[in-house]
Amino acid sequence: MRTLGWIKPSEWREVRFGTSRAGAVDVPMFTTASVDALVAAHPEVDWEQLR
Repeated sequence: MRTLGWIKPSEWREVRFGTSRAGAVDVPMFTTASVDALVAAHPEVDWEQLR
């Protein structure tokens, strides 16, 4: 859905794995409202089948 441009992260957070900074990755965070809005914005998707 991100690749299609249907949803964009509201923020990014760094998540660390292990004790070194080398194990850190940035994770996109989405609001529940933006995720919930996908169903109404894209009725062409069979959301039940997708689940």
